[in-house]
Amino acid sequence: TRLGARIAVAGADAPAGKGPGARSLGFVGPGAHECALWCAGQIAAQTGGARVCTDQGTWTVGAPHAVIHITRSEACPHCAAPGAPGAQDAPVVHCGVGRAFEDLPPWCEQVFTARSAPVSPRWWWQVAASDDGAALPDVVEWEALGEAASGADGTDGDSRGDSDGLTDDGLAAPVGVGTDGEVVLDLVADGPHALVAGCTGSGKSEALLTWLLSMCSHHPPERVRLVLIDYKGGATFAPLSGLAHTECVLTDIDPGATARALRGIGALLADRERQLARIGVPDLRQWAQRHRADPARVAPPPARIVIAIDEFRVLVDSHPETMGVIMRLAAQGRSLGLHLVAATQRPAGAVSASMRANIDIRVALRCLTAADSMDVLGDDTAARIPRTPGRAVVTGRGPLQFARTGDARALVERINGRFRSCGRAPLWAPPIPASLTWEDVDARCPGRRALGLFDSVDSSGPAPVVWDGGPIEVQAPRSEARLAAAWVRSLAARAASLAGLPVHHCSQEPVAWAVSRVAPEDAAACARLLEGVCAHGPCVLAIDDLPAVLTSVSSAMGQLRCDEAWKGVLRGALAAGVVLVVASPGRFTLPSASMGVFSTRVLRAQSVDAALHAGIDSRSVVRLGAAEALVEAGGQEAALASVPLDAREPPGGGVRGGGWRVR
Repeated sequence: TRLGARIAVAGADAPAGKGPGARSLGFVGPGAHECALWCAGQIAAQTGGARVCTDQGTWTVGAPHAVIHITRSEACPHCAAPGAPGAQDAPVVHCGVGRAFEDLPPWCEQVFTARSAPVSPRWWWQVAASDDGAALPDVVEWEALGEAASGADGTDGDSRGDSDGLTDDGLAAPVGVGTDGEVVLDLVADGPHALVAGCTGSGKSEALLTWLLSMCSHHPPERVRLVLIDYKGGATFAPLSGLAHTECVLTDIDPGATARALRGIGALLADRERQLARIGVPDLRQWAQRHRADPARVAPPPARIVIAIDEFRVLVDSHPETMGVIMRLAAQGRSLGLHLVAATQRPAGAVSASMRANIDIRVALRCLTAADSMDVLGDDTAARIPRTPGRAVVTGRGPLQFARTGDARALVERINGRFRSCGRAPLWAPPIPASLTWEDVDARCPGRRALGLFDSVDSSGPAPVVWDGGPIEVQAPRSEARLAAAWVRSLAARAASLAGLPVHHCSQEPVAWAVSRVAPEDAAACARLLEGVCAHGPCVLAIDDLPAVLTSVSSAMGQLRCDEAWKGVLRGALAAGVVLVVASPGRFTLPSASMGVFSTRVLRAQSVDAALHAGIDSRSVVRLGAAEALVEAGGQEAALASVPLDAREPPGGGVRGGGWRVR
């Protein structure tokens, strides 16, 4: 043989590990591990089959008449494992491997030098494979992947060339072992999108981690970036949050951030279309070819974006308003370099037919029913997968065993060590801070009469909510009456500051610097305020709860006179220089309900019903943060904006500008 010696093994009747022919062999040198695998193949051929346990996985070749443990450890971990092979009747051959003699376990009885590898790792996978595909390892460790996932083991992985299928334009990544050897998945060559399905306990989340980490270990952040959406509580992608390739990790704990990111993906699709049109190419692959041909004139293409979602069904149910973006992603992603990896337990009903038409990579781990398997693969194969976590079937590839990552955070550190930070720009504009002050607004929009900042996910960043000097209305549900009142105080302070006007405030908690401070239940004072304010303008009239004030006034002067007084304010405010800042908690109304005088509306509409009552497009409804609203201003459609809750006294005080007041 290649070892220069024939290896004797124990007969089937010998006690495990103690038969007269059982051996403890050692292999040293650069090809030690491959030599041990070759030896295992010879033993399997002599005995009619063997169970082979290595530090990278376990294989069954034929009938397990012999048991072979290949390890670098002094204490064999395979013997110590619960229910370890060899604990019954089969003989055990131990093979120790090491770079040098001093690295070998001390129990080696006979040592062979392997100056080179007699066979390749793929040879072993071919030997271990059987015609029916059953001879897959039960466990494949990360280190079993090609060159330990190209450098994630701490070595330099740049030596891996195109001969392994890892081309400049693709996203090829080894993910596990199939019946023909290593399995490589490529979202570019095989995609553009992927569906991953499997029941609880099938290893679906771990398979996702393996795929993403392998992809990132082979390709730098300049080539691929990750948007990770975890709607299973946040545990799946948490280890990847510090990965250099990761743009963001979004969870169901913060649905607002997810909704914003999906809007960002929509903006990114539009931006990529404009970029391709400007370069004059149909897709990212041709852009890369143009750049390689003329790097001085053609900029390098942007990174491909992988959007991985675990659990896709829950995301769709939680954010039905974003399905339009996901459908666009599925349809246009191939040319624009955006790739979807959707993982779910049951795709039926969540993944539409139009999406499936663009999903060419389908990975099915163990499914509970034949129907679930049929839905993914077109047959019932996945329903017959054994209860082996990570065992899967890929369309067009057959069965495979996904490698497991082990300590994913340690792998992230090693990958980050290989790909240094490159200071790349974010994929979309960062969100506006949760708590804005008027100084923050002025710093972002110097010289503008801004009442807040419109949120924008495109590269231009936030735009100012420009005030035209007209009336301002805040509409909110009754449960947010205090928030609406806080906005009235803040916006009244801002208007007074910008226009240099005194403030008359009708509120349960009037600001101390207001000229008039009137409680809503003081019907007489409220009536005097409404009937006299236009005659004593210019000023700011701030009302925290307009329905409550009108109810109070009508009880004192009657409904007809109350209605006429309020309509008189609406008609005469502009001419008198009176700036109205009012809130209507518990009531969403069309602009016509207030004679269309409110040129700026701050709307806390968070449902389709509220949007319809307020007269805005229901598609603009999103989850709102504490200081966020849908704002109409300057004749523009309602859009998400942040409005400061900052009711500090205007510069110079709020009492300037006249002596009329109501107490």
